[in-house]
Amino acid sequence: MLEAGASAYKQMKKPFYRQKLPHKQSYNASYFVTYRLAGSIPISIFQQLKEACEWSLKELVQHKQFTTSNEYKLQRKYVAQFDSFLDTNLNDPYWLQQAQIAQIVNDSLLHLDGKEINSVCFTIMSNHVQALFSIENDNDLFKIMQLHKSFTAKKYNAILKRSGPFWETESYDHIVRPGEWDNIVNYIL
Repeated sequence: MLEAGASAYKQMKKPFYRQKLPHKQSYNASYFVTYRLAGSIPISIFQQLKEACEWSLKELVQHKQFTTSNEYKLQRKYVAQFDSFLDTNLNDPYWLQQAQIAQIVNDSLLHLDGKEINSVCFTIMSNHVQALFSIENDNDLFKIMQLHKSFTAKKYNAILKRSGPFWETESYDHIVRPGEWDNIVNYIL
């Protein structure tokens, strides 16, 4: 367990790292982030979407169409499929429907605002959260999300009188590119 934690720590200052999903980091960037409750996407659906993305990536390479732009479009499509599933197939758990639980997310994000992040907007849904924020100075997105999710999970588990994972380990993050800002804000709101 310590080795896994040490490995994640070493990755925090890298501009790119991979867990289940690829993550790109750019300091002083704005991010559209979706994070969800553990178990909110069934493993079979997650695996199906992941395999479809990997197949599409292989197709790009095989047909010599792999470019940064095409990779970006593919990643956006992949994340959009996850978002669509979360938005239309609201699978339990639904713990974020409880006002007391949702307030903890709200308060934690507001606490980070102006320190670690500059929050633009966020929405708390029954099984996931979507947020748009920029990262301050040389702060690390991986570390910020890890701290936020760890802090809130401990509070939730105490309220719900449960133990075990509360959040899915990995978040879906996307560096906001020129021309995307208004669409992302409108989508979140």
